[in-house]
Amino acid sequence: MSGWEWAQIIANLATVIAVTFAIIQLIGARAAKHRDFENLYVQRFWALMDNSQRSQRGLVKTLRGEDRTIRSYLELCEDELDLRRNGFISTKTLSMWADGMIKQCSQSPYKEAMKSLGPSELPALQLFLLTQKDPLKMSWIRKWWTGIGIRGPRR
Repeated sequence: MSGWEWAQIIANLATVIAVTFAIIQLIGARAAKHRDFENLYVQRFWALMDNSQRSQRGLVKTLRGEDRTIRSYLELCEDELDLRRNGFISTKTLSMWADGMIKQCSQSPYKEAMKSLGPSELPALQLFLLTQKDPLKMSWIRKWWTGIGIRGPRR
C-alpha cells in the first residue's frame, strides 16, 4: 500500500471516530435535558413535603390543608406519569418515583384519597397503581436515541 492509501484509511477511521463521538455527545445532551426537566418535579415534590411538615408542626392541624397537600401530591404523580408516557422522564428516574408512588399511595390517608376518586380522575395514576407497569410505549432504539434509558422498571 502506498502512503496515500494509508492516509485515506486513517482519515476514514478518524471520521468514524468523530461521528461516533458526536452521536454520543448528542445522546448525552438529551439525557441532561431530561435530568433538568426532572429536577423541576423533584423541587415541586419537596415543596409539597415541606408544606406538609409545616402544617403538621402546628398545634391545630386542619384537615383541609392536609387534603390539599394529598391532592397536590396525587396530581404531581399523575403529571409525572403523563410525562413518562410522552417520553420526557428517564427510566432511572421513573424507577425511583414509581417506588415512592406505590409506597405513598398504599398508606393512609393517601389510600383513602385514591379510593374516593372517580374513574375519570387521575387515570394514569389509577392505572399505574393497579398494573405497576411503565406507561411508556416506545421501542428500545427510540428510548436509547432520546436518552431516557433502555430498560424500564422491573416490578
